[in-house]
Amino acid sequence: MLRNLSLMEIPLLKSWIHNNVMEGLTEAMVDPASVDINFNKVGPTLMGQTFSKKEKAKTQLAQGVLTVHVKGYPPRNAVSEDIRYVVLNIGTRKRQTHEVPATEEWEDVCSFFIYNLATEKIKIKSKCMRLITSTTLEQKEVNLSSFPFQVNSVCETTVDNKDGSKMVLTMHYTALPPIKTTEVEESQSSKSNTLAGVMYICCHGATNVLAADKTGASDPYCVVFCDRKRVLTTPFIPRTRNPHWESWVEFFVRDYTMSSFSFFVYDWDGTNTINDDFLGSVHFRMSESQPEVIKRTLTLGYNKPDEGFSEDKKCGQITFTAVFRPVESVSKSEKFHQLMKSYKPNDYLYKEDLMSPSTMMPAGLPGRRSTAASTYMNDLLSNKVIVELTILQGKDMVAMDRNGFSDPFCIVSVKDKKVFTTSVKKKTLFPKWNETVTLEMSLVDAHNLTIDVFDKDVISKDFMGTLRLSLDELKELSLKGTSEWYSLDKIKNGKFYHSLIQINCNITIELSEGCHSVIFTEIANLFRTRNNLRFIKKLSNMCQSLVTEL
Repeated sequence: MLRNLSLMEIPLLKSWIHNNVMEGLTEAMVDPASVDINFNKVGPTLMGQTFSKKEKAKTQLAQGVLTVHVKGYPPRNAVSEDIRYVVLNIGTRKRQTHEVPATEEWEDVCSFFIYNLATEKIKIKSKCMRLITSTTLEQKEVNLSSFPFQVNSVCETTVDNKDGSKMVLTMHYTALPPIKTTEVEESQSSKSNTLAGVMYICCHGATNVLAADKTGASDPYCVVFCDRKRVLTTPFIPRTRNPHWESWVEFFVRDYTMSSFSFFVYDWDGTNTINDDFLGSVHFRMSESQPEVIKRTLTLGYNKPDEGFSEDKKCGQITFTAVFRPVESVSKSEKFHQLMKSYKPNDYLYKEDLMSPSTMMPAGLPGRRSTAASTYMNDLLSNKVIVELTILQGKDMVAMDRNGFSDPFCIVSVKDKKVFTTSVKKKTLFPKWNETVTLEMSLVDAHNLTIDVFDKDVISKDFMGTLRLSLDELKELSLKGTSEWYSLDKIKNGKFYHSLIQINCNITIELSEGCHSVIFTEIANLFRTRNNLRFIKKLSNMCQSLVTEL
């Protein structure tokens, strides 16, 4: 976080965050130069491994859906500078209402999965935000067992706070019918006029997937997307070409007939590998006349640059179940939490996803014209190269300390200006960083990108080696799409040491005309808003979409 502060353009905010972080580390008696935090392993888990209590709770289907309509009233003597919002929790499920000034009335709608009406409760936290600090003003609990949802599906309660504010909760409970996936033929269920509700996706397994490992098999797992948002990652099954996952997920949809579903199958190569091997994908949509798809088997395929998506029997087949259960109240909650759509038609998730229905430009649709904002942005980024550099690891490093080891770290520089510094790896000659930086280089006066490796000492740092890469070399590495080992230039006491460093990079050179026009038009419109906090939140979403385009 301290490293990312160097990118901030607000000196006052930058200094304030830096001072608070350093004071917190000092009080905790932690070395500010190195903080070790243990994270869980990234990626799919091994099939059959032990789950935590929270994960075990997700192995049962939801009994029903509770949609909560919250109407909020301001407190006495409210100050307009205060921003209020509410956090609702039912178990591990959390929803946050939108932020509003403390002097205004507000309302929001959110839906929750309910697994046990008799034991679950709603925890309500009233929060206030000033500047960038948030505090909990009051916390209440509402037991669901105290309401007769089995008799009356709609119940209402009022929550009063000490400051005079209150919230009126209108709760609508809908029981979900059970799902039967044992039928061989797809059932013809009764049609419903409601297109919003709960979607159930079960990824049963695959057959004859590609062999990506030297053993003649793979470690396959599947990633499921709904409208370009990941909803499920199955466990990986080692050493097989016929995996049986039987993994499922439930989630809310506003209109299941407009939702596109994608299944991507990969070979798990371990936590130290950046990109797993792609084995195949498939895409499909559901229709209003067929809200259930029971154990459907489709052939996997991949994208061909000139022909689009193409099925290939060599990639194997995948079997899945998709069942939609209508819940009318979900349509009210999903419109409050609808994700911002992509502004760029070919902003796909993966290179293989060029033919995903949500990424296709409708035929005959004219391209967007570039506005003044996009013209300015194109001029700003013209003749520029966006380099995403990943420093993976090193080996055979020079021993700089008396214990026979080193404490290596890397400094990335462009035009002799430091742009990134990795973390320090203690007492090792084989450091593993796996850290990424995105930087900008010029096409006109291309300079070398330099990676200097140093040994961290208490007071100073010892030079261990350097790597210089030209722009052409970076382009070549980006086209390969794989990581490469490079030798570090280092001479010590007349001896030449062959230390190695492994890196990977991805380069974006050209920007399509007008691809930023809509984003920057929206950003310009946001400057007229009166709510600064809401402006910052929307601006953050806009910038995130822009980064995805770049």
